[in-house]
Amino acid sequence: MNEMLSGIKVLDFGQYIAGPLAAMMLAEQGAEVIKIERPQGDPCRKEDGFMVWNRSKKNIVLDLTRQEGQKIALDLVKDADVIIENFRPGVMDKLGLSYEKLQAINPRIIYCSISGFGDRGPYTRIPGYEPLVSSLSTIYAEQGFATRPTYVLLPLASTAAGLDAAYSIVAALCVREGTGQGQKIEVTLLNSALSINRDKALNFAGMYRINWLPTGIVPFYHIYKCADGKSLFLGLGNFKFVTMFVILIGREDWLAGDLLEGATFAMLAPKAGMVLAWMRDIFLTRTRDEWLELLIANGIPAAPIQTIDDYMEYEQVKANGLVITVRQPGKGMVRQVGMPLKPSLTPGSIKGPSASPGQHTVEILKRLGYSAGEIKQLKRDGIVRIGRRIKK
Repeated sequence: MNEMLSGIKVLDFGQYIAGPLAAMMLAEQGAEVIKIERPQGDPCRKEDGFMVWNRSKKNIVLDLTRQEGQKIALDLVKDADVIIENFRPGVMDKLGLSYEKLQAINPRIIYCSISGFGDRGPYTRIPGYEPLVSSLSTIYAEQGFATRPTYVLLPLASTAAGLDAAYSIVAALCVREGTGQGQKIEVTLLNSALSINRDKALNFAGMYRINWLPTGIVPFYHIYKCADGKSLFLGLGNFKFVTMFVILIGREDWLAGDLLEGATFAMLAPKAGMVLAWMRDIFLTRTRDEWLELLIANGIPAAPIQTIDDYMEYEQVKANGLVITVRQPGKGMVRQVGMPLKPSLTPGSIKGPSASPGQHTVEILKRLGYSAGEIKQLKRDGIVRIGRRIKK
């Protein structure tokens, strides 16, 4: 059985995270993805994450500022299904690779353009760096609980944009099945970042907002430190779980009167502060693992606060088959997060590690009909780069 996107050809002009992530997701569901890298390299190539965002792809190095490099790119477009690029608006136009030009060559092409802020408005010319987007899209303010904006290490905006791009491309491929026509898709990190914060953007008459604490919303949806200094999150998302918990800890008296009014997500001061203080003392009576064993055994939602190393070794993660190792040339076996999607009929697969710059240049050029002599001349002229063989 073929994989879901078998036969689909993708040209990945992406760099950094969003574009390469989208292309990698398509590759691991069966698409053939060719990463077109500039001679100076992807700015993220030296980052460890590059190995993940760019695995399962072939790689050709082209100088797109030169006419000969643009011609090779246009030759690849003739047989492609999808273009992914995440330069600043206008860059692809300057390189002779605008949507209008590529659509004229190949009317079935799906052209996904990812940028930080879009091609309109005051930030059009500003690079779409993750911290700038996160600042504008409320991520830092909301994570800082409105009073102390907090830098977030995870690339939430870039990841959200990559996911939006991947599913939009697949949706456009479905449309093309019926119409025979491709289309342009515009994705911005700013829009994607705000879209994961949709509930915070709500505003209507009579609405009230709860000020979250840095460790949780209310005492029953909260992070607690335990006797051994380790922490867990108690997630009692409805009053049934609140009732189960207070009975388990022998505090049935809390159920009397109105002490626990709003206990799930809307418990207000001063009761919230009082119950929170009691709860903190209670969790200091056992180690984290003792609490988790007790809570999970009784069906009460709770989870350990973990580091990435803890996470990758956690039994549930291993049970889900998410931890894999990939042999990366020059680095040996590298632990990575695998594929989160698991279709039953057409499971995808990881096609290999991230390629070295120009690793597949000769293969791709031969496919386009270039002779060995022409390829050597392109290399001498600096139009292409042919990757060196890397020992494993």
